[in-house]
Amino acid sequence: MSITNHYKSQKGFSVLELLVAMGILVVIMFLGISQIILIQRKARDTSRTTALAKIVTAVANYKGQYLKYPTASEVVFSGNTATVGLKTVDLIGPSRSANSTSRTSTRYYYSSTSNGYMLCALLENKLVQNVGTQDCPADAFL
Repeated sequence: MSITNHYKSQKGFSVLELLVAMGILVVIMFLGISQIILIQRKARDTSRTTALAKIVTAVANYKGQYLKYPTASEVVFSGNTATVGLKTVDLIGPSRSANSTSRTSTRYYYSSTSNGYMLCALLENKLVQNVGTQDCPADAFL
C-alpha cells in the first residue's frame, strides 16, 4: 500500500488538526469577549456623563432660584438618584456617593465655593470627568 492511498483511506481529522482548530476558536472567542467588555464599559461611562449633565442642569436651576451654588450638604448622591436642593435627579446605572468603595458603583464628587462648584465622576478607566465650573481636586476619589 502506498502512502497516498493510506491517507486517502483515513476518515476524519487528526488530533493535531483538531487542536489547531480549537486553538483558533479560543483566540477568536477571547478577542470577541474582550471587545464586548470594552463596549460595556464605554456605555456605562457614557451613562455617567449623561448623569453629570443632568446634575449640572439641576445645579444651574438651583443657582437661578437661590442666586448661589448649592453647598455640598445640599447635593446628595443616594442609590440611583442625586438630590440637588429639593430637586431629585434620576441617574442612569448604579451610583453611590463619593465614599463608596464598590467597584461596580459610580463615584461622584461635589463641592462648592463662592466662585463656582466642582462636580466630577470617576469613570471605569480611572479617569475623572470634570463638568463643574472648577476642576475637582486630585485626591477627590482617594
